[in-house]
Amino acid sequence: MKKFLSVLLAIACAFSITACGGKNGEKEARATLENYLSSYLKLDGDAASQYIDHLPEDFESLTFDSFMGSMPEMLHPYESDLKTMYDTLIGRATEKTAFEIKNVEGKGEEYTYTVTVNIPDFDSLDIEEVLTGSINEDAITDIVLDAFRSGKLSDNSSEEEVLDVVMPIVIELANEAITDMSLDFYEEDEKFVVTLQNGKWLINAEKSESLN
Repeated sequence: MKKFLSVLLAIACAFSITACGGKNGEKEARATLENYLSSYLKLDGDAASQYIDHLPEDFESLTFDSFMGSMPEMLHPYESDLKTMYDTLIGRATEKTAFEIKNVEGKGEEYTYTVTVNIPDFDSLDIEEVLTGSINEDAITDIVLDAFRSGKLSDNSSEEEVLDVVMPIVIELANEAITDMSLDFYEEDEKFVVTLQNGKWLINAEKSESLN
Protein backbone atom coordinates (compact mmCIF):
# COMPACT_ATOMS: atom_id res chain seq x y z
CA MET A 1 0.00 0.00 0.00
CA LYS A 2 2.79 2.42 0.91
CA LYS A 3 4.56 1.68 -2.35
CA PHE A 4 1.35 2.33 -4.26
CA LEU A 5 0.88 5.68 -2.53
CA SER A 6 4.48 6.59 -3.37
CA VAL A 7 3.84 5.84 -7.03
CA LEU A 8 0.69 7.99 -6.98
CA LEU A 9 2.64 10.85 -5.40
CA ALA A 10 5.35 10.59 -8.02
CA ILE A 11 2.77 10.66 -10.81
CA ALA A 12 1.02 13.63 -9.22
CA CYS A 13 4.28 15.54 -9.03
CA ALA A 14 5.09 14.72 -12.63
CA PHE A 15 1.85 16.34 -13.75
CA SER A 16 2.01 19.23 -11.28
CA ILE A 17 5.58 20.52 -11.08
CA THR A 18 4.50 23.80 -9.53
CA ALA A 19 2.67 22.08 -6.71
CA CYS A 20 5.32 19.49 -5.80
CA GLY A 21 8.53 21.07 -7.03
CA GLY A 22 7.50 24.62 -6.18
CA LYS A 23 7.46 24.01 -2.46
CA ASN A 24 10.94 22.52 -2.58
CA GLY A 25 11.99 25.41 -4.82
CA GLU A 26 10.90 27.93 -2.21
CA LYS A 27 12.86 26.04 0.42
CA GLU A 28 15.96 26.15 -1.78
CA ALA A 29 15.44 29.82 -2.56
CA ARG A 30 15.03 30.56 1.16
CA ALA A 31 18.20 28.60 1.96
CA THR A 32 20.10 30.68 -0.59
CA LEU A 33 18.84 33.89 1.00
CA GLU A 34 19.63 32.70 4.51
CA ASN A 35 23.15 31.67 3.51
CA TYR A 36 23.68 35.00 1.79
CA LEU A 37 22.45 37.05 4.74
CA SER A 38 24.43 35.00 7.26
CA SER A 39 27.62 35.62 5.26
CA TYR A 40 26.93 39.25 4.42
CA LEU A 41 26.05 40.20 8.00
CA LYS A 42 29.38 38.73 9.05
CA LEU A 43 30.92 41.05 6.42
CA ASP A 44 32.31 38.00 4.64
CA GLY A 45 32.21 39.15 1.03
CA ASP A 46 33.90 36.02 -0.34
CA ALA A 47 31.27 33.73 1.15
CA ALA A 48 28.31 35.99 0.34
CA SER A 49 29.37 36.26 -3.31
CA GLN A 50 28.46 32.59 -3.87
CA TYR A 51 24.77 33.38 -3.46
CA ILE A 52 24.37 36.43 -5.70
CA ASP A 53 24.22 36.72 -9.48
CA HIS A 54 26.59 39.68 -9.72
CA LEU A 55 28.55 41.57 -7.13
CA PRO A 56 27.72 45.11 -6.02
CA GLU A 57 30.73 47.43 -5.89
CA ASP A 58 30.83 47.51 -2.10
CA PHE A 59 31.53 43.76 -1.96
CA GLU A 60 35.06 44.43 -3.12
CA SER A 61 35.76 46.23 0.15
CA LEU A 62 34.62 43.30 2.32
CA THR A 63 37.98 41.52 2.33
CA PHE A 64 41.18 41.91 4.27
CA ASP A 65 43.14 42.12 1.00
CA SER A 66 41.09 45.14 0.01
CA PHE A 67 41.67 46.65 3.45
CA MET A 68 45.42 46.16 3.09
CA GLY A 69 45.30 47.62 -0.40
CA SER A 70 43.93 50.84 1.06
CA MET A 71 46.81 51.09 3.54
CA PRO A 72 49.94 53.14 2.79
CA GLU A 73 52.89 51.11 1.53
CA MET A 74 54.83 51.89 4.71
CA LEU A 75 52.30 49.84 6.72
CA HIS A 76 52.46 46.68 4.61
CA PRO A 77 55.28 45.10 6.68
CA TYR A 78 52.89 45.15 9.65
CA GLU A 79 50.22 43.07 7.96
CA SER A 80 49.87 40.59 10.84
CA ASP A 81 49.29 43.42 13.34
CA LEU A 82 46.78 45.04 11.00
CA LYS A 83 44.99 41.70 10.57
CA THR A 84 44.37 41.66 14.32
CA MET A 85 42.97 45.18 14.15
CA TYR A 86 40.83 44.29 11.12
CA ASP A 87 39.41 41.22 12.87
CA THR A 88 38.57 43.36 15.91
CA LEU A 89 36.74 45.87 13.72
CA ILE A 90 34.77 43.12 11.96
CA GLY A 91 33.92 41.55 15.30
CA ARG A 92 32.60 44.83 16.72
CA ALA A 93 30.63 45.56 13.54
CA THR A 94 28.94 42.15 13.46
CA GLU A 95 28.40 41.32 17.12
CA LYS A 96 24.69 42.25 17.02
CA THR A 97 23.82 41.71 13.36
CA ALA A 98 20.81 39.49 12.73
CA PHE A 99 17.98 38.91 10.25
CA GLU A 100 14.42 37.63 10.22
CA ILE A 101 12.45 36.67 7.11
CA LYS A 102 9.01 38.26 7.58
CA ASN A 103 7.24 37.51 4.30
CA VAL A 104 7.61 35.68 0.99
CA GLU A 105 5.74 36.13 -2.27
CA GLY A 106 6.05 34.38 -5.63
CA LYS A 107 6.12 30.93 -7.12
CA GLY A 108 7.96 28.81 -9.63
CA GLU A 109 11.34 30.34 -10.39
CA GLU A 110 11.20 33.63 -8.47
CA TYR A 111 10.47 34.58 -4.87
CA THR A 112 10.47 37.99 -3.21
CA TYR A 113 11.32 38.11 0.50
CA THR A 114 10.79 40.88 3.01
CA VAL A 115 13.54 40.69 5.60
CA THR A 116 14.15 42.65 8.78
CA VAL A 117 17.87 43.10 9.35
CA ASN A 118 19.70 44.42 12.39
CA ILE A 119 22.77 46.22 11.09
CA PRO A 120 25.45 48.62 12.38
CA ASP A 121 24.86 52.33 11.96
CA PHE A 122 28.11 53.22 10.22
CA ASP A 123 26.76 56.68 9.36
CA SER A 124 26.93 57.61 13.04
CA LEU A 125 30.47 56.27 13.43
CA ASP A 126 33.45 58.57 12.94
CA ILE A 127 36.32 56.08 12.86
CA GLU A 128 38.85 58.91 12.54
CA GLU A 129 37.58 60.42 15.77
CA VAL A 130 37.72 57.00 17.44
CA LEU A 131 41.36 56.52 16.47
CA THR A 132 42.66 60.06 17.04
CA GLY A 133 41.35 59.88 20.60
CA SER A 134 44.25 57.56 21.45
CA ILE A 135 46.56 57.99 18.46
CA ASN A 136 47.60 61.60 18.27
CA GLU A 137 50.81 63.60 18.10
CA ASP A 138 51.32 63.53 21.87
CA ALA A 139 50.83 59.77 22.03
CA ILE A 140 53.32 59.13 19.23
CA THR A 141 55.82 61.53 20.82
CA ASP A 142 55.56 59.60 24.09
CA ILE A 143 56.12 56.31 22.26
CA VAL A 144 59.26 57.64 20.59
CA LEU A 145 60.63 59.16 23.82
CA ASP A 146 60.06 55.90 25.69
CA ALA A 147 61.91 54.05 22.93
CA PHE A 148 64.88 56.40 23.28
CA ARG A 149 64.90 56.05 27.06
CA SER A 150 64.80 52.25 26.82
CA GLY A 151 67.58 52.16 24.24
CA LYS A 152 65.40 50.71 21.49
CA LEU A 153 66.12 53.82 19.43
CA SER A 154 69.07 56.19 19.18
CA ASP A 155 70.07 59.27 17.23
CA ASN A 156 71.46 56.94 14.59
CA SER A 157 68.28 54.94 14.12
CA SER A 158 66.98 54.79 10.58
CA GLU A 159 63.43 55.65 9.58
CA GLU A 160 62.73 51.95 9.13
CA GLU A 161 63.97 51.19 12.64
CA VAL A 162 61.77 53.95 14.07
CA LEU A 163 58.74 52.55 12.28
CA ASP A 164 59.51 49.03 13.51
CA VAL A 165 59.34 50.31 17.08
CA VAL A 166 56.48 52.78 16.74
CA MET A 167 54.01 51.11 14.38
CA PRO A 168 53.21 47.94 16.37
CA ILE A 169 52.41 50.12 19.40
CA VAL A 170 50.30 52.50 17.31
CA ILE A 171 48.36 49.57 15.84
CA GLU A 172 47.86 48.13 19.33
CA LEU A 173 46.42 51.48 20.48
CA ALA A 174 44.13 51.49 17.45
CA ASN A 175 42.99 47.97 18.28
CA GLU A 176 42.14 49.02 21.84
CA ALA A 177 40.24 52.10 20.58
CA ILE A 178 38.18 49.96 18.21
CA THR A 179 37.44 47.45 20.98
CA ASP A 180 36.16 50.24 23.24
CA MET A 181 34.27 52.26 20.61
CA SER A 182 30.52 52.75 20.80
CA LEU A 183 28.61 51.40 17.80
CA ASP A 184 24.85 51.66 17.42
CA PHE A 185 22.68 49.14 15.57
CA TYR A 186 19.28 49.62 14.00
CA GLU A 187 16.58 47.55 12.29
CA GLU A 188 15.58 47.99 8.67
CA ASP A 189 13.20 46.16 6.32
CA GLU A 190 14.72 45.14 2.99
CA LYS A 191 13.42 43.21 -0.01
CA PHE A 192 15.41 40.48 -1.72
CA VAL A 193 14.50 38.67 -4.92
CA VAL A 194 15.77 35.12 -5.38
CA THR A 195 15.52 33.59 -8.85
CA LEU A 196 16.36 30.25 -10.42
CA GLN A 197 19.17 30.93 -12.91
CA ASN A 198 20.65 28.10 -14.98
CA GLY A 199 19.48 25.58 -12.42
CA LYS A 200 20.84 27.49 -9.42
CA TRP A 201 19.01 29.73 -6.95
CA LEU A 202 20.71 33.13 -6.66
CA ILE A 203 19.99 36.55 -5.22
CA ASN A 204 18.96 38.81 -8.08
CA ALA A 205 21.03 41.91 -7.35
CA GLU A 206 19.26 44.07 -9.92
CA LYS A 207 15.79 43.36 -8.49
CA SER A 208 16.82 43.47 -4.83
CA GLU A 209 16.33 47.00 -3.47
CA SER A 210 19.33 47.08 -1.15
CA LEU A 211 21.75 45.80 -3.80
CA ASN A 212 21.05 47.88 -6.89
